[in-house]
Amino acid sequence: MLVKKCQTIALLTVVALTLVSCKPSTDASVPTAKLATHNYTIEVTGMHCDACANSIQTHLKQTAGVVGCEVSFESGVADIQATDQATAASLTQAIEALGFQAKVESEG
Repeated sequence: MLVKKCQTIALLTVVALTLVSCKPSTDASVPTAKLATHNYTIEVTGMHCDACANSIQTHLKQTAGVVGCEVSFESGVADIQATDQATAASLTQAIEALGFQAKVESEG
């Protein structure tokens, strides 16, 4: 079961990466670097390997408002930088949509 879940996540990651390369820019008129960003630290449970973390990271990078993120399987944490377009709720929902549990540890 665990191997099948990781294989499924790896396949979804490949599909997501393919879609990312075809995804148009959301708003080229507003440079992301000039927008105010907020930092979120979210505890993620249910990951079984680095492929799980990579899948979550890829999915988060596609989430509206996310300008950067790093997901660590070892620490079980997602560190996310996002604009006002993203909220703690939207970020946890994005993670939970992949079948993992997410709890906001800090935001600011």
